[in-house]
This record gives sequence, structure tokens and C-alpha cells, in this order.
Amino acid sequence: MLSVIKQIFFGGDGIHDKFCDSARYRKITKEYDVAHNKLEATLNDEQKQMLDDLWMLSAGLESETAYLRFADGLKFGLQLAVEAFGHDFSDLPRFEEASD
Repeated sequence: MLSVIKQIFFGGDGIHDKFCDSARYRKITKEYDVAHNKLEATLNDEQKQMLDDLWMLSAGLESETAYLRFADGLKFGLQLAVEAFGHDFSDLPRFEEASD
């Protein structure tokens, strides 16, 4: 079962789907595709597989980084909101210390 934060991030119509919806992101993606295709055209089949494997690892890192930044930001934002309403967090673990 996914944590609540993961459900918000990865769930249907979640925030993860909205990260890549900007003109800048689409522009960079097109540029990446052109560069990738130029490189791939110079490779043999074994090298193409290696490039695909590397791309999959890179995509996994990007996804994990986005999730971790989202989770930390959400936790920090919730703590900020609670403190803004006058509650004291001095006796509770900070978001960096809390497990997810």
C-alpha cells in the first residue's frame, strides 16, 4: 500500500502528471529527443541497448528525485502552516528526521 504522500504524488491525476506540462519542459524534451536520435543513429545494436539501459536508470533517478523533493516540500509546508497557526513543533521531529 502506498503512503498518503505517494498516493498524492503518483495517484491518478496526481501531481506527478502535472510536472511535465510546461512549454519549457516540452521544448527541452524535443531537444533531448533530437540529440538522442542523432547519437542513437551512430550506434550498433549493443550500444543502443546500453544507451536505453542508461536512459532508464536516468529516468528512475529523475522520478525518485522529483518524489523526494515533493515529499519534503509537502512536509515542510504542512509544518509551516501548523506553526503559522501558533502551534509549537519544538518537541516533534522535523521533516528531515521523520521517516516516510
